[in-house]
Amino acid sequence: MRLSILLVFCVCMVQSTIGQNVNTTIRGTVVDTYNELSLPAANVILYNEDSKTETTTDNEGKFGFKSVSVGRHSIYVSFV
Repeated sequence: MRLSILLVFCVCMVQSTIGQNVNTTIRGTVVDTYNELSLPAANVILYNEDSKTETTTDNEGKFGFKSVSVGRHSIYVSFV
């Protein structure tokens, strides 16, 4: 009896995790490499093999991307 309850519990746990998308948050601060001052209004682009997402840094040079799928990404920053 205990074995069958444990087996049913394990099967339910496996099935509940199969369809889940794993997401994370990427955040950071853009700074000038010369004087280490933050760069407000810099464009930050997050690339992966399927999509491109853009954002702009705030007044302190901070940016963030929410609900990013786990995997390999590239970040491109431009500042004029």
